[in-house]
Amino acid sequence: MPASASPSLAAIVEKPRAEDAIAALRAEGCYDEDRPVTEHGDDAVARPITDRPQDVSVAAVIERETPRRSRTLEDLLAARGWRESELAAAPGSWAVLGDVILVTLDEDCPRPVAAGDALLELHGNARTGLERRGIAGPHREPEVDVLAGSGETATVHRDHGAEYAVERAEGMSARGSRADT
Repeated sequence: MPASASPSLAAIVEKPRAEDAIAALRAEGCYDEDRPVTEHGDDAVARPITDRPQDVSVAAVIERETPRRSRTLEDLLAARGWRESELAAAPGSWAVLGDVILVTLDEDCPRPVAAGDALLELHGNARTGLERRGIAGPHREPEVDVLAGSGETATVHRDHGAEYAVERAEGMSARGSRADT
């Protein structure tokens, strides 16, 4: 189902307490997870809500048209005009490492670049979408093509508090080979 705009409520919150406000609005059960947070002037944000908060103090409650977030890759591709037969060939999984998305596409994926653009939109902090094409050579180097974004493949991946600087076009990560053990 494509994203649509309809009137909705938003709680105006000063930026310094915006994250605390989300937690409090969630606890009260009125935070709207399906709509995005938007700027409201220089010093505040509009947090989407489903009802007026009873226990959370906010600067104001306003009504505004806010589009629903596209929650899945399929939603984004459908909004771009992909037919059901094309959606069946869309990627079903991918990896996000730092700000790089790695995806393996089926041969019958009808619009690889559009799929890459949609993945970047889905993961707003990502800046490059790479298609994995396999591993080659004596040093087992990945073969990747830039699908979308800046083309920058160096990134910092965070995992359990550790930071790893990686070059996704030159290195790979894997669970290992059972034959190696």
